Amino acid sequence: MSAVWMISVLLVALTGAVPDNMGFELMDDEDLMPLNWILEGQGYSGCSDSVVVFSGDRSFRLEYIEPGSYYGYVSQYIPFAYQGDSITLSGYLRSRDMGDKSYAGLSLDLYDAQGDAACTEYMYLEELQSDTGWQQFEITMENNIFGDTLELGVYLMGPGTIWIDDLELLLDGKSVSEAVERGLPRAQLDHEFDSGSGLEFTEVDDFQIESLVLLGKVWAFLKYHHPQIGRGDVNWDYSLMRILPSVLEASTESERQQALLDLVNNLEPVIAAECHMPAPEDIRLNPDLCWIDASEVGSSLTSALWSVYKGRYQETHYYVRGTPYSTFSECEYEEMDIPDTGFRLLALYRYWGIIEYFFPYLYAIDRDWDDVLRTYIPVLIAADTPLSYQLALQKLIVSIGDSHASIWNEPDALREFIGNLFTPLCLAYIEEQWVVTGYMHESAVTSGIEPGDVIVAIDGHPVAYRENELNPYAHGSTESSLYEYLGHKMLRGNVETVALTVQRGDDTQILTMPRMEKEDLDRGMINRPAAGNGSYTLLDDETGYVYAALLSKNDVEAMKEEFRHLNGLVLDLRDYPGDNVVYDVADFILPEEAVFALITSADHSNPGTFIWEEPLYAGGSGSSAYEGKVAVLIDEGSVSNAEFTAMAWRLAPRARVFGSPSAGADGNITHVSLPGGVNTFFTGLGVYNPDGSETQRVGIIPDVEERPTIEGLQAGRDEVLEAALEWLHSSESDQPAN
Repeated sequence: MSAVWMISVLLVALTGAVPDNMGFELMDDEDLMPLNWILEGQGYSGCSDSVVVFSGDRSFRLEYIEPGSYYGYVSQYIPFAYQGDSITLSGYLRSRDMGDKSYAGLSLDLYDAQGDAACTEYMYLEELQSDTGWQQFEITMENNIFGDTLELGVYLMGPGTIWIDDLELLLDGKSVSEAVERGLPRAQLDHEFDSGSGLEFTEVDDFQIESLVLLGKVWAFLKYHHPQIGRGDVNWDYSLMRILPSVLEASTESERQQALLDLVNNLEPVIAAECHMPAPEDIRLNPDLCWIDASEVGSSLTSALWSVYKGRYQETHYYVRGTPYSTFSECEYEEMDIPDTGFRLLALYRYWGIIEYFFPYLYAIDRDWDDVLRTYIPVLIAADTPLSYQLALQKLIVSIGDSHASIWNEPDALREFIGNLFTPLCLAYIEEQWVVTGYMHESAVTSGIEPGDVIVAIDGHPVAYRENELNPYAHGSTESSLYEYLGHKMLRGNVETVALTVQRGDDTQILTMPRMEKEDLDRGMINRPAAGNGSYTLLDDETGYVYAALLSKNDVEAMKEEFRHLNGLVLDLRDYPGDNVVYDVADFILPEEAVFALITSADHSNPGTFIWEEPLYAGGSGSSAYEGKVAVLIDEGSVSNAEFTAMAWRLAPRARVFGSPSAGADGNITHVSLPGGVNTFFTGLGVYNPDGSETQRVGIIPDVEERPTIEGLQAGRDEVLEAALEWLHSSESDQPAN
């Protein structure tokens, strides 16, 4: 979402409402690209071709040159706010020298006014996997009533060359030039509070806190249930600003109830309707709406809220859409360096409501989520500086106990608090000490610090001082993953050098290290295979090693041929997979198709409800499957897709998992924008073991637990790999230890 739509915003001014140069005839003299088209994808080249054409004088050639990005992509962006039901992109393509796992296709992405995905469609063209002449293809997706900018393009994945010519964009089968523009949603026409809420206060009493707690719950409930809000007819952010003064002024319970009832009555009446409800056996999680009947809500407000529920919105929602992945369309008010009190409460209510209704693991949060709302109301009200605001949000966000949940864009104040500069050392928490595990710049190699050294002080302060300073803002699904996060932050700072007190055995010394900009770090020095230099290699005559972080789809076939007759195979998932190879490798090592994961997704027709999706299967190569032992390596750095991949690969008949529990944050991430330009994520899909047991906040549990030791690091050993090799080379039973 983020990078793509920011590019689109820049290009909207350069393109007309109707896409032009769809035959690639007009050239941009500055970059030698066809006018209005852009090329993405390191390792791919794109240019005009006057030799291979379908019609006219030119086509566009997209070609794989060398390993780099996952795909090459040529695209164009246009404003797109039209009435109509379906969008079709058609065009002529031909191919040459395509690899066995190469794909090409057309794609359409429609973004709303906030730059968030409204709908997406793409296609794999199997017809282009062999050399072909010109063929016409088309792709169609539903239009979205909240669409604002359309991205249309053609992509190539893997080796090969494709040519593209005579693209055409249609709306309901007709040229877009004939389309009727759709008016803006009414929510986008409300500008009353564009410059702020006008509310500035830093203290509230206990009664006001309870009033604001109830306001937050009512506001969030109405946001995702009321049809008028769902249609985009109301700017619900600004409705909050209008109701806040009367809620704060209420001095009795009845006055509070009336103020909140006014919030409901300011909306159109809701008529009870036939609402979709999933079958009971399909439901994993239901919302807790018992609070609506609480005495402090009051009978009139209770009745009004249940009326809204009985006629809750069932169509495409203005603020949240998508399945199975939720996409939130929210204004981030990035021009507000420090949002005023009204917008700080908006940040709290927005985040609280999203987690309340769209976090699949709401039940796994350590604290009662209502109590979190109550706790952070005075905190956010008092957070009247950029740093205090960003720290308050970070602390709120990490409270959900999710390794995906943090402020990922690090606004200026937060970045300075953690440290703008980076020390080029990699740290891990081993044997309850902070230990150097590797280098991230050549200057660190000659610094005198060695792997296995223990950091006991930073600039004269005990290392525990820095740990305690950062710990309240550290995110992690498990204790181990929290320390994994801290290890990336501990040595950051704003001074160009850092004095580290280092212990090596009985010897202690102080060594000075330079700090540097993030872009100067060489992460390739730590994110590298345990053996060899590529994605796979032979460890010995009978054992193969695969490093998933470098393994691409295009590598898999060659790897299978080289390793098929070996006795043992190591699959290293201790870094994030570089390509989506989970199914490709599973087909190699699993003879029978098997369920490896159960998935839940949000039911937007019933906010707070999560339903079971179809089980996920992998494998099924039959008699051609690999027959040797398989050792899968994981640790606390194995997060998200690495965990998902491990769930499938561990099902090989002769597999064992070695290492330590993974991060415990398995499932696709969901993006949230908050006032002040704050961007965060959380795990948006529920992922469970085949028996329905938890992976979130648990991780993938190894069959054989093995962790690095200080002694092992000092000796340059990889103890997890050693344990795996010992088993692979032994005659020990193939059955998993657990």
